[in-house]
Amino acid sequence: MMVNFLKILVAVLSGIVLAFSFAPFDEAWVVWGWMWLLLPLLWTVSGKRRSLKGFGLAWLAGMGFWVINLKWLGTVTWPGALALSAYLSAYFGFFGAFAAGSVNPWRVKYERVKTIRDRAKQSLRSLGSAALLAGFWCGLEWVRGWLMTGFGWNGLGVTFAKNLILAQNAEYVGVIGLSFLPVFLSAVAVQTARRFYQQFRANEVKVLHWDFATALLLIMLSFTWGTIRLSSVTNEPKIEGRVLMVQQDIPQFADKILWEPSKIVEGFEELTADGIEEVFRESAEAAQ
Repeated sequence: MMVNFLKILVAVLSGIVLAFSFAPFDEAWVVWGWMWLLLPLLWTVSGKRRSLKGFGLAWLAGMGFWVINLKWLGTVTWPGALALSAYLSAYFGFFGAFAAGSVNPWRVKYERVKTIRDRAKQSLRSLGSAALLAGFWCGLEWVRGWLMTGFGWNGLGVTFAKNLILAQNAEYVGVIGLSFLPVFLSAVAVQTARRFYQQFRANEVKVLHWDFATALLLIMLSFTWGTIRLSSVTNEPKIEGRVLMVQQDIPQFADKILWEPSKIVEGFEELTADGIEEVFRESAEAAQ
């Protein structure tokens, strides 16, 4: 009973930890480690209903994440915020069912490897399961972005917004594709940690784990390409410019008033003219 309670607690905690990757906390580095809490829970479920149990644990993680991320909606309707959180957490749940069921790498009993060929097979199995999990997560984010009108808000790739180097890779894989990196690395890291522990118990510790080295190499390649891409842009000739943005001061009850299109256009024209005049005035004062 206590074990089940601790699993539930850790599952919720993993989602809370992930929430710290996003605003207003903006601890983006956390996105690389939150699954280190969740994946061991999913991979250690037992019994005939592994997928269902995995769904439940991951759904709880999703609730821990979305309730915090959607707290702004609570200022309008807390029941609505909780209902939306419960729905969005289902995508976490599907990931959990997939991870605990058909792609669970820990279903295979650990065996001591004696040859390079066996070590290569072991690493390939680890990389394969990690790639499937990461790809499945990206697929779920994509579906979430359009199903039932879509709610593609705050995928894992969003955490790279301030990491301009890794963010350059979005040019080729999109923001959803960036989510592949933390899930892939986490899945490999958790498998490597378990294998290292088992090797330690068997007194056959291997310093080099090829799957973990490959995962790090993928991150390094993404980082290197982002650096090259960013430097090629920053070294380009630049043209400085000023941007004028205007917004009408429309009251909250404006939806109850039938606004004439011409009045709306006139309002923007007036604000734009006043803004341009202010820009020229500031420029003239700065030149004196």
